[in-house]
This record gives sequence, structure tokens and C-alpha cells, in this order.
Amino acid sequence: MSKNLRLILAALLVVIGLFGEKTLEILKDNIDVVNTPSVDISEPSLSYKTLVQPIVDINIEGKDAKQLRDFFMTVSDVVESDPGFIETTGIFSEFNKTSGGLNFSGLELKNKYPTLGEEIDTALARSIGLEDIKLTVEKRKDLCDCLDAIAWGVGR
Repeated sequence: MSKNLRLILAALLVVIGLFGEKTLEILKDNIDVVNTPSVDISEPSLSYKTLVQPIVDINIEGKDAKQLRDFFMTVSDVVESDPGFIETTGIFSEFNKTSGGLNFSGLELKNKYPTLGEEIDTALARSIGLEDIKLTVEKRKDLCDCLDAIAWGVGR
């Protein structure tokens, strides 16, 4: 190593030693910290709160609750914004089953919360019924409200 390179490295170490901590503090103060965005779910009406109360009563871990919440909010967005894709309650049922299976595969939620799936299915059935019927504007709104309430309920 040449003498000039050693002098430059020594000077650099002295500068870092003298001013490094101060520089680090200045950088910390002037750099915005990016946090994970929080998702605001509006509180459902009293009837939907009552509908999803059995889901609220299940003690769901935070990371699982976030995964479930995000899933049901996304499904609600799909149902609301793409009426040509999900035209009937039967198509929704298949979509929900398939997308849920893909979304939650490998997460071992099935055995972790034994009654959760049944409670979600019950809430959906009470909201839109069990018959395969066309999703009218009213039924679509009921379904979206129910999905939003489920998303709200798992995060409680």
C-alpha cells in the first residue's frame, strides 16, 4: 500500500471518528422513515357488527388478522369494482373458495382457528343467502358490506 493511500485512509478514519456520529444524527433527523401504511376500515353498521360478532370473539393473532383483513378487503373491492366478473352468488362462492385457498395456502390457518371458516361462511350466507342468484345492485352492496364487516371483525 502506498504512503499516500495510507495517509488518505488515516485522514478518513480521523474524520469519521470526529464527525461520524454527528453526521449520522443529521442524516437521521432529515430522512423520513417510511412506515407500513395503516388501513382504515370503517366501522360497520350495528346489524353487520352483530353478524360478525362470532368472528370478533375468536382470538386471532395479529399477523393472521392482517392477512385475513387484507384478503377480505381485496375481495370486497373486486366484487364492488368488477360486476362483470362476479355476476352471481354461486360465482362469488367459487371465487371466494379458490382465491382464499391460493391466498392462505401454507399459512396453516385452517387448524389454528377451527371455527373461523364456518363463522365467515355463516356470515356470508346470512348476508346473501345460499341460493345461486344474480347479484343485483342491492345484493352486491350487501355482499361488499358483509366482506368489509368481516375484514373489520378479524382485526378487532
